[in-house]
Amino acid sequence: MTKVPEEGYQIIGLNIKGLQRRLTLENFLFPFKVISSLRASVKILKEFNPDVVVGFGGYASSPITMAAAWKKIPVLLQEQNSYAGLANKVVARRSSKICVAYEHMERYFPKHRIIHTGNPVRKAILQGKNDQMKSKAHFGLASIRKTILVIGGSLGARTINESIIQNIQ
Repeated sequence: MTKVPEEGYQIIGLNIKGLQRRLTLENFLFPFKVISSLRASVKILKEFNPDVVVGFGGYASSPITMAAAWKKIPVLLQEQNSYAGLANKVVARRSSKICVAYEHMERYFPKHRIIHTGNPVRKAILQGKNDQMKSKAHFGLASIRKTILVIGGSLGARTINESIIQNIQ
């Protein structure tokens, strides 16, 4: 919420939350939040008049990508996980193209819309220009100790974190 505005782009929040996978009061309110967010999305699209809408999955991107599809604005989805999220699976039927990071994503998406792009990565990482000493200093890590970087996200992050903590020795 800070980096994007620092680069000169406006963020317009929607009144939406994720669907809980159990019975909760939040789920009772969910349909109302979806309707409210869809209305707000239509207004945003009318004011902004984009040529294309890009969605990166998650409940926050669903209303705007769905509204764009209804208004016949091309929708490009980016699915960075090997297991497609609910938001992207729902919008995929109406999207123009779906950029995926992994092979065999046709089990979730229409094959003719899939483009295998991989995950976006900064140029410095691809070119191997990361300075280990600068990185350790930035995070306050001892330069003489071994450092292990563990990367995971989305639904697997908790499992990865718990496994590392249990097996760190």
